[in-house]
Amino acid sequence: MRVSIFFYGILVCGILSKGVNGQQGKPADRYKDAYKAFEHSVCPIGPDSIRHFVYFARDRELIHEHLFLKVKRLEGAQIMYAWKQLEPQRGQYDFSLIQEDYEYLLSRGKKLFIQLQDATFSIRNTGVPDYLLTPEFDGGITRQFNDQGEAEGWVAKRWNPEVRRRFALLLQAD
Repeated sequence: MRVSIFFYGILVCGILSKGVNGQQGKPADRYKDAYKAFEHSVCPIGPDSIRHFVYFARDRELIHEHLFLKVKRLEGAQIMYAWKQLEPQRGQYDFSLIQEDYEYLLSRGKKLFIQLQDATFSIRNTGVPDYLLTPEFDGGITRQFNDQGEAEGWVAKRWNPEVRRRFALLLQAD
């Protein structure tokens, strides 16, 4: 009796696990090509004056040969650039990343929406140039906290007149 219950249990476990063991590939890849079924779909929303930009955050390299380039209704790409990237040294500005992205998008009939970032959403990264982290700028940044009171990033001390002045100089730089 014990032996038959044991074998019955093995049989049931084998049947129940067949679906799991029979899966092919990684579960995360299950929908990776799902968009292909809709590549030639027509947008059901009528024309309007709203401008639509695809948000790429800091993943600016993803704009290259992206599907959005073929969609007329999508005006362009919104890309985030950190203050720290644009002013690597005090008073020395480098807009080459913006220029590169702008020229690439322009060559494909698209526009660039720039999101200038002076805040981060990770305590490991600061979005401001290192020189702002000095006593001259009262440390330049302060922590951001989530609703549970946990630190989740940094933000420039926008209320500090010297930090504001440096940010204004960035905006005026060519």
